[in-house]
Amino acid sequence: MKFNEKYKVSPGFEALFESTTDSEHIEQNAKNMSARFLSEIERLCDERKLLKKNLAKELGVSASYITQLFRGDKLLNFTFLSKLELYFKISFSIAAHPVQSLKVKRSNVLPLPDNTRSVSSAK
Repeated sequence: MKFNEKYKVSPGFEALFESTTDSEHIEQNAKNMSARFLSEIERLCDERKLLKKNLAKELGVSASYITQLFRGDKLLNFTFLSKLELYFKISFSIAAHPVQSLKVKRSNVLPLPDNTRSVSSAK
């Protein structure tokens, strides 16, 4: 059974594609940036079979702080990133890339039967 045959997608789903305020965008982007760094740290921990509680002990922070970081409750700061680089003997690389965003307008949404999901037209 296909997803769109099993579930009816709510019209409220369109709100996910509507533009947000600058403040909301900045907050979400900060969380995404933190998550990208942390995914690399998680990979390094997995490779070394290092538990997060042991990582916390090695870095001189509480296990709850590490948990809050990985859950996204707290954001990474540069001081902690520096500790991570020193501990793992790594260097994070930084590069600037142009941002490509997808703006979906109601006029770009193709009408479909009630039991299927909407697909935006590409421009």
